[in-house]
Amino acid sequence: MKFSIITPSFNQLPYLKRCVASVSDQQGVDIEHIVIDGGSTDGTAAWLKESAEKLSAGRYHLTFVSEVDEGMYDALNKGFDQASGDVYAWLNCDEQYLPGALQGVARGFRGHPASDLIYGDALLVATDGHLLTYRKNPPLRRAYVLADHLYTQSASMFFRSRIFDSGLRFNAAWKAVGDCDFIERVLKAGFRSLQIREELSACSMTGDNLSHAWDGVEELKEFRRRVPRLYWASRTGLNLLRFLEKGLRGGYWHFAPFEYDLYLDGSNVRRKVAAKRVSCRFKWSAHG
Repeated sequence: MKFSIITPSFNQLPYLKRCVASVSDQQGVDIEHIVIDGGSTDGTAAWLKESAEKLSAGRYHLTFVSEVDEGMYDALNKGFDQASGDVYAWLNCDEQYLPGALQGVARGFRGHPASDLIYGDALLVATDGHLLTYRKNPPLRRAYVLADHLYTQSASMFFRSRIFDSGLRFNAAWKAVGDCDFIERVLKAGFRSLQIREELSACSMTGDNLSHAWDGVEELKEFRRRVPRLYWASRTGLNLLRFLEKGLRGGYWHFAPFEYDLYLDGSNVRRKVAAKRVSCRFKWSAHG
């Protein structure tokens, strides 16, 4: 099974290094890693050229483009147009895969051939790697997304290529909530999702994450204004159902202590991080 991983990039070289390392060290699968850089001025293109020559060996192959684009979703569309794998995903610079993530996803797809989309859990971490929250997701349902927002983390979502072969792409007019719009359309088209209870990725909360920025908040408001009124009118009830499903699946607790391995501070090896307490809740307001 071949994975095509797309990473949009713009002047985030320190985080990009961690991201690439976390993809290149995945075992047991073939990986096509395509970085679409928006014309960075921080040395990204030179580093990518060197890394493509150094890291592309065996089952991992890194390619890149560095040119001005129209934003993250335009970059992702460019990447997916180039992709040739069986499974597609995107991983932003401030995100990284946890060890064994892609093998777990491959097992899920092999065991459930009718599933089009697999998603798992994610860790939200501070820039120094310490755990902020363990995000365990409820079932991915279109009604829940329309009633509020995309509550699953894109770094822990994986798609069979047939979704993109159908012609679905991101709406590049969005600058921050295009993933929410894209997933809603994937589910509306009838593609089937499967949840696996494994932590697959870690997302660094840098304070500059697009969905948290002012533009992201305003775009989410605009997305909600476009939602059919039935879902908005039922928002309270649908959110209660989502919270209930999450609770029934153990989504609000996790055993401690808990350990995980991340790339940190330019290190070329993963470092073990230990969390003595594990929270499964997160509030944006606590981080800017």
